[in-house]
Amino acid sequence: MSEPRVAFLIHGLVVGGAEKFFISLVNHFYRTGREPLVILLSDDNALFPELDRGVESIIIKRSYKYDLRVGKKIKAVLEERKIDTVFCVGVFSFFLIKLYFLFNKRTKFFLSLHSTIPATTKEHLLNFIYFRSVSRRDTVIFICHAQKEYLGKKYFLHPKNSLVIYNGINTSYFAVNGNGLTGKKKLKEQLNIPSGDKVIAKIARMFPEKGHKYGIDALEILHNKYNCKAHLLFVGSGDDEYVKQTRQYAAKSPAAAYIHFVEHQQDVRPYHHISDIFTLTSYTIETFSLAALEAMSSGIPCSLTNIGGAAEMIFENTGMLSQSKNPSSIAKTWFELLQKKFDPQALHDYVATHYSLDQMLCNYKKALLPETISSN
Repeated sequence: MSEPRVAFLIHGLVVGGAEKFFISLVNHFYRTGREPLVILLSDDNALFPELDRGVESIIIKRSYKYDLRVGKKIKAVLEERKIDTVFCVGVFSFFLIKLYFLFNKRTKFFLSLHSTIPATTKEHLLNFIYFRSVSRRDTVIFICHAQKEYLGKKYFLHPKNSLVIYNGINTSYFAVNGNGLTGKKKLKEQLNIPSGDKVIAKIARMFPEKGHKYGIDALEILHNKYNCKAHLLFVGSGDDEYVKQTRQYAAKSPAAAYIHFVEHQQDVRPYHHISDIFTLTSYTIETFSLAALEAMSSGIPCSLTNIGGAAEMIFENTGMLSQSKNPSSIAKTWFELLQKKFDPQALHDYVATHYSLDQMLCNYKKALLPETISSN
């Protein structure tokens, strides 16, 4: 008897943590002979080449946001391939398909959630509607305990079946002391950063909820209040208008000469290796940051705003938490972290022990295919 197939549904493969997670999971299923089916609801798929070449994928593009016909088309695709297990990333994609499976008791649905705090009031109200599509038969997978608690209080989301599975990364790929001293010196020279100067790296998409402007304000405070002339490195691309506004805001800062912009990089490790601190200044959207785990695995302490599950990965030996939308609090954590000595290998080992990619993939396979796992 052939093993059951799983369909993986996502809005699209834009550059982001949830999308990278999705690709890791799909590729793992493919490489272990599970024949996953990928269903995309958009043709905006910058990360599509990262899917293994043999993975079957279908784009069912929406004509407009609430094009409910896509649910009917997805149902037809699943029936044609006799697929009874569907893994959805994001509650909106889940909502679109569930409308066509309200009375279907055969198909198993898994909802994987990768955001927590809504960016706007409108998004909050829409989420409240979308979450009502979760039934008693569905399984919701949270990526940290704080997310599960927040969504339960905010949306009365208390699914009968739920799991918490932390994100995981490839800790062999993100290792300590890569790039070598020569490579670090060369990259700093390219960025016009003196070799002995401290570097704070923020590797994140360029979108408003990521709070880049709070980082710019925090750098000014770090320079003036703490007399610490560190550099702030923004690595990432995103919304063109927001990028333009952020660059203009940075140009007006007294610390403008210490702020550096680098577009999205396929390989961010060289930027880890020249940095002394990794930071996130987000005020929403973050849940359990893959970028932070990657930085820690590369041996860098983290300063994260205390949202989502940040408090579940950050403690005295891994970094510090700051208040979101509070440049003074962010600057204080930067300064204190720059005064401390961290063991890079210990940071890497912590991530390897608790948040490895292999461990995460194993947990997802157990959730989606429990019968298969128990028979192996």
